[in-house]
Amino acid sequence: MRLFLRPFHPVESARSLDRKERRVRQASGPATRDPLSTQWVERARCANVDPDLFFPLGSTGPFLEQIRKAKGICWLCPVKRECLEWALATDQRAGIWGGLTEDERRTLRRGARREEIGAASAI
Repeated sequence: MRLFLRPFHPVESARSLDRKERRVRQASGPATRDPLSTQWVERARCANVDPDLFFPLGSTGPFLEQIRKAKGICWLCPVKRECLEWALATDQRAGIWGGLTEDERRTLRRGARREEIGAASAI
């Protein structure tokens, strides 16, 4: 028997994260742009869309249309960059975030690691 848990979606949990974040920021004062911030969620185009659209159960066949629709919503989103930064900072391994699939984010992370390794070896 397979148990399917509903994946985390920022719109559904942003309010609780924002409360925690506000308490931390009030205690520490103003900060620079924080990739863990979820203040962008309220402005996201996906805020009023069924979150299941962004969590296809596969990446081939019939799921390609679902991925295309989700990416179409992301394409014009004013907070696409913040969404992607948050997904990378919190290591989101499922779903479409900032217009990228799991595989695309994994490739992006690998490329960033290679650059870090190259920079470290040049020192």
